[in-house]
Amino acid sequence: MYPNHLPLISLLPFAVSVAVALEPIHYPISRRGGSFPTADTANLTYLLEQLQIIETRFTATTREFSGNQVVRKPKRKHGTQANTILLGEVGREGNWFANLRIGDPPQNVDMDLDMLTADWWISSTSSDKGSYFLDFNSKTPAHQWLHSLLPSGAYLGLAPSTSLSQLKTVSMMAQLMEKEVIDTPVWSLVLLNREEGLFSIGGTSVTSLRKVERDTEDSLSVFEDHENMNWNEASKESYKTVDSSKEWKWLKVQGSDGWWQILMQGIWVDGVKVLQNQPVILDVNTPFMLAPPKAARSFYSSIAGSRRLPPPHDQFHSYPCLSPPQIHLEFASWNVEVMKGRNDRMSSALGGKFSLGRLETGSGYCIGNIVESRMGVEILMNGKDHETGWGGGPGVWIIGEPFFRDVQVAFDWKAKKVGLQKV
Repeated sequence: MYPNHLPLISLLPFAVSVAVALEPIHYPISRRGGSFPTADTANLTYLLEQLQIIETRFTATTREFSGNQVVRKPKRKHGTQANTILLGEVGREGNWFANLRIGDPPQNVDMDLDMLTADWWISSTSSDKGSYFLDFNSKTPAHQWLHSLLPSGAYLGLAPSTSLSQLKTVSMMAQLMEKEVIDTPVWSLVLLNREEGLFSIGGTSVTSLRKVERDTEDSLSVFEDHENMNWNEASKESYKTVDSSKEWKWLKVQGSDGWWQILMQGIWVDGVKVLQNQPVILDVNTPFMLAPPKAARSFYSSIAGSRRLPPPHDQFHSYPCLSPPQIHLEFASWNVEVMKGRNDRMSSALGGKFSLGRLETGSGYCIGNIVESRMGVEILMNGKDHETGWGGGPGVWIIGEPFFRDVQVAFDWKAKKVGLQKV
């Protein structure tokens, strides 16, 4: 496997034609492996395995001083930069990715998106997995090292800080700005459902999103009855809004320099504010909402009938399936409801979008999507948790994939701001 840095003058076949209008560039994205499994009955063993994988991604970094600033950097193995683990994994199940045509002549490459890393690189291996890229302008080294059997593909780090860069390459966004393919240092993400979404460079995808939603409704109307078709027509009218800057709520990135961390002013459950001033990190490749133990327990204590599961699954909580909570997250004095409604259009599972599945077959209790994190937590001799903080800092939430299905999120990588807009 070898990381390969490419000039972006050949990234987009239509770069010359769009350079005049400088419109945002939109890419459909997909979740590798399909939607995150939420069966009627939760597979707690699988959920715990996925949770551990997620926490490993975050704990691969550490915080260090750089001058008078605290920054995030990749952890080193044995104290040497040469043995630092390359952040990111091409072809990982659960990654959101886009398919690009790059190079000369153009070739299709699957590019994984990663909000926790800062490099853009291409991996070509001897494996038959993934999407192989042949660089005609460079020599192909022999595949002699350990990772030569991993999938081929591309990786786009979207973190806002160069402190997480390991290859010291010029970022994809900076190259597009330099080549005048885009003139706005903003990219955005929105998920249309549990398997598909839109990734936009040089602006937001509001206009494109409206069209996709209308097209989706038109396709579904073939299978709908007359009543639902009338509902679809009413829905189409609601999509006729403009992408006005007044519709966006912009927040300054906070915390250690490195990730997209902002302040969540409050969490509301059934109309009552139960938590306030919670720092959160945004990451589309995390399928849950991860909360510090104290915050998670405070959240669930406000839900009647909820209870924490016993070890080894005590990071999960259950709640009555027939009474899913109404959850609002507050940012910049703006409340947005999340995880509302059924899991998907054709799903009959109880618990709604907040559910990861029933506790057990036939149970009236469901597993909640807000999960306790063990990052930076020590178990004392008396069995109690003690939060010590981790690479993200003490008391930090991870706001994952479910949030991106309810909110379009824009990222200004120059001003280091995050914009939020209700889908």
